[in-house]
This record gives sequence, structure tokens and C-alpha cells, in this order.
Amino acid sequence: MKALGVRGESRWLETPGLHGIMTSEGELASLQGCAREPVPRHLRRRIVGEAIAGAMSGQAVTLTTQNFQQEALKAPTPMVVDFWASWCAPCRAVAPILDELAAKYTGKVRVGKVNVDEHQDLAVQYGVLNIPTLVFLKGGQEVDRVVGVAPKSQLASKFERLLT
Repeated sequence: MKALGVRGESRWLETPGLHGIMTSEGELASLQGCAREPVPRHLRRRIVGEAIAGAMSGQAVTLTTQNFQQEALKAPTPMVVDFWASWCAPCRAVAPILDELAAKYTGKVRVGKVNVDEHQDLAVQYGVLNIPTLVFLKGGQEVDRVVGVAPKSQLASKFERLLT
């Protein structure tokens, strides 16, 4: 499955037997015309999630239940963990800011992303009730948290505090 791009509320998609534009209503609009076919909910989340993940710069690490301990808690560098979901508009708003900060702080602060739909146990473990939630970890311990969308300047200052 390959996401060709993200534009507004639609995702351009290319996948075996399924290609076109995913609308915000969860329909797949054909590239050849206006014909629409519904996409099963489980596939819809996966397609939209992959489209969003494909839009990321590649700086962020995908965190799962299986790799969270090693990648986030035992990592020698501080980490910002973004709890998000593909259907969450505020999550999509904060993603480019995190990508930019991840690129700026490469080697100093890592950014990890936890999809709460796929890894609910991690969301429960960290008491995530609203998304996006950014958890700032240093030495495997939570030192700060931001719930909701925050300005880039505020997030940058929190990244800086992780380094002190």
C-alpha cells in the first residue's frame, strides 16, 4: 500500500486493487470519475494512517507495544512521544511542527509516534485521555506533557528543556 500524498481532508492512494482519493467521509473516489465505493472501516484507518505516516519526514520513530521499552524508555537520548490517531485533525496539525523540530534536534532529542487506535495499552499506561498528547521523556521518566495543539515556539522551548 502506498500513499501518494495528503491534501486537505483527502488522501491520494495507490494500493493493489484499490487506488484513488480517500475522502474524509471514508469513501474511495475513483481516479477515473465520480464513482465512489465504500471502504471497510478497518482498511480505512490503515489507509489514512499510512497516508499520514507517509507524509512524515522520516525523523519520527513508530512506537509499538513491542518496541516502546527499548526505543523510548531505555534510549540514551531524550524522547518526545506523540500519542495520535489517523482520524484526529489536531494530530494532523501538530505533526508538521514535530517533524520540523525532530529535524532540528536530530541526534539530541528523538520523536516517537504511538497510534492510540493500534496501541491502546500504551495510551492507558500513560493516562492519555485526549489526543494529541505529547509526553516528554528523559532517562525513561516523564518530565513534561502537552495535551492538544501548542505553538511551535512553546514546543521548541520544551525540547530545549529536555537538553538541560
